[in-house]
This record gives sequence, structure tokens and C-alpha cells, in this order.
Amino acid sequence: MAKLINIKDSFRKKEKKEKRKTAKQETETKVLKSEIKKLKKQIDTLTLSLDTINNKYLESAQTSVELLSDLDYNRYKASFVENDIKHSNSYTKLRKYRQTIVKFFLNELRCCYIRFSYSGFSKKIIDILNWKSQKKHKNMPGFLKDRSKLYYIEIVDKMFPKRKIGKIIIGREPYRDKRKERSYEKKVQNELLFIKRVLENAISEIHNRELAIKDVLTGLYNRKFLDEKLTDEFYSLDVFSKLDPTEKDVLLTVMKLDGNPYKVLKNHFFLNKSSKDEEALVMALDRLRNKNYIYSRKDKFLGELEDFYYFENSKMSNNLFIAMFDLDHFKDVNDNWGGHSVGDQVLIQFTKILKKYIRTTDIAVRHGGEEFLIIFPRANSIMKIREVLENIRVECEKNLIVDFKGKTRNVTVSIGMTQISKYDINIQQMLNRADAALYQAKKVRNKLVIFEQSFDGFKKYDL
Repeated sequence: MAKLINIKDSFRKKEKKEKRKTAKQETETKVLKSEIKKLKKQIDTLTLSLDTINNKYLESAQTSVELLSDLDYNRYKASFVENDIKHSNSYTKLRKYRQTIVKFFLNELRCCYIRFSYSGFSKKIIDILNWKSQKKHKNMPGFLKDRSKLYYIEIVDKMFPKRKIGKIIIGREPYRDKRKERSYEKKVQNELLFIKRVLENAISEIHNRELAIKDVLTGLYNRKFLDEKLTDEFYSLDVFSKLDPTEKDVLLTVMKLDGNPYKVLKNHFFLNKSSKDEEALVMALDRLRNKNYIYSRKDKFLGELEDFYYFENSKMSNNLFIAMFDLDHFKDVNDNWGGHSVGDQVLIQFTKILKKYIRTTDIAVRHGGEEFLIIFPRANSIMKIREVLENIRVECEKNLIVDFKGKTRNVTVSIGMTQISKYDINIQQMLNRADAALYQAKKVRNKLVIFEQSFDGFKKYDL
């Protein structure tokens, strides 16, 4: 019995001990739960703070990107002003515009494709702006690669807004970020309006300049343009303008005595000169040889080895031809075949015939009244030029017809042609020679006459 009582006491003690232990564990659990709750609150607070910091950072980074982009954009806009200041020549300015626009769209605005397409203006403008360029942007996960956005903008003639003269097509991949996409979409749209205005102004400037140097009735260049263009063309081939007086005299002597030895050359050079400075002659020959205007070759003369001198004719390697035209009895057409309105139609029809046969590089000019002129630059075949001129003459004879009050008559054309000569010192010599050839042709009418320059005068060829 006593043993049983001891066992019960021992069990009660253990039970109390377990209860105290359990109570302690529950207290500790409550404390831990409380601590965990506090930690969770702190974590939530820290997470919120981190999100706030990240958002602030992203906003700051985006602001920095937009600020740098705006700086690039301002530099880009300023470059147009610089082009206007530096390049008064409209074609050069237009070419610079194109380069700047292409670079900005492909590099700064991250576009992948840009194309200029123009029509209805001069070939020179089309050559400048008929352009296509594209660029692949790598390592740019912020873009949607499965789609693209295209922009079309029409360029119109400012003088005639209904006339469309060109188009710009731009393609780009959109941004994943909608806010950034809206920002760049706005920038692209503004930029399209800007380049539309810039290009239309630049093209109109060129167009107005071309109108000022073109004949209103025929659309051909006028005499003012002829003087500028022909002079430029001549001096691009001319050698005399680049020489000092002694070199010029020596070169003319070499040209006259082409293929003669030094002794003969020296005698002719000093024939009418009071002073005879042979050292100056030798130095001039050396300078002309170094400039590739002449060359020498050793050969025997009167039993001795001598230097023979020859002219390196740079003009002949880049032939320049001029043809002058005069419509025969054109005054009679104006006076007796319907007046000036009929005469104007004849001039227009004749212009169409000229354009039909000449190259795009050839330059047709209305020289005044019923006189016309064509410059054939870089034409290496005189036979081809003669063929072109004969085709023009024959077609006028057959198809340039005036019909008035039931009567018809043909309007023929007389043509004088010449080519640049090694003896030509200025462009007026060429024009005078072409005019002299035309004068000979008009004595017969409906004729082509060719004059070539020799050292002593003209050589005439009738066709």
C-alpha cells in the first residue's frame, strides 16, 4: 500500500513537471511567434522600401536616358542650322541633310529601316535622295522582335501642294515598355513632321534656282546657265590656266612642233624673242614634263641622239563637243504661218526632238530666239556625235511640220559643230568656231557643218 502511494506521488510530480515544461514551451512559442510577426513586419517594411528605391532608381535612370537623348536630339537639330550656314550650295546641303537624318533614325531612334524615294524632279535630286538604309540592333531585349511599325510620309511641292514628289518610309521595332513606347512614338511623329518641312524647303529652294536658269517655254537651260556650265566644263579640261607665262609659251611651241627635237624647238621658241635664256627654257620643259603635259623620247637627229618632245593632250582624252542649231526661215513661220503662238509650238516640238536623241548627261540650252545649243561633255566618239546630230536634222526635216489654213510646210534646222582643241586657250574660241560652222551651214540650210581647230585656222567638214 505504501509502495502504491509512493508510485502515485511520483507520477503526480512528473505530471506537474511536464505541465510546467509544456507551459514554458507554450510561453516560448508565443514569444517566438511574436518575434516572427515583428520580423515579418520589418521584412514587409524593408521590401516596400526596396521597391520604392528601385522605382526611384528606374525613374532616375529613365530621366537620365531621356536627358541624354534630348541632348543628342538638340545636337541633331543644330546640325541642320550648321549645314545651312556651311553649305550655300543646295545640292551639297541636301546631301548633308540626308546623311544626318539617316544616322539619327538608325542610331538614336533605333529604327531598323529608312528609305527615301523621289520622282518628278531633276536627276541630280533623285540621285541624292533615292536612298535605302537599314541596321540590325543587337542585344536589345527591350524590343518586341515579332512585330514592326511602319511610317509613311509624303513630300509635296511647296509651290503646288497637291503634287506629290516623294515618299519617306521608316520601319522600327516597338518597345516592350508601354510608357517608353508612347514617348518614342511621339518623338518619331514629331521628327517626321520636322524632316518633311526641312526637305520640302530644301527641294523647293533647288527647284526655284533651276527655274531661274531655265527657259520658261521650252524648259531648257538658258544662256546664263550656259556661260557658267560651259566655262566650268572647259576649265576642268584646260591646261593653260594652270601655267605661268613661260610654261604657256613653251607648251604652245611644243604643240605647234609636236614630235620635233630639242634643237628645232629651241630655235622656234627664241625666234622672235629679244632675250634668249636657254636655262629658263630647259626648266620650263622639265616642269611641263613633271606635270605630265608633255613627254620626251630619245631619237636620232642629224646623226646625233636628241630629245624629241610631244604634247600629252589631256583635253583629247576627255572630249568636249558643242553643237549650235538654228531653225531655218523661222521668221517666216512667225510672220506668215499663224504668228508667234504657232512659232512657240514649233520651238516646243523641236525641244522634244532634241531630248529624244541626246544623253541625260548632255546639256541642251536655248541660246536665244530660234537658236539652240547642246554641250556634249566627256564624249569620246566624234562619229557618235555626228550620228546624233544627223538624226536630229533628219527628224526635223521629216516631222517638224507647220499646218496653217490647209497648207503645210517643213521646218528644217542648220547645225554647226566643233570639239575642244589643244589650241583652245578659252571657251570663247570654241563658241566662235561653232558659230562659224553654223554660219556656213545656214548658207545652204538644212545642213550639218563641222569645224576643227588647227594651229593656223579652221578645218571645215561638210556633211
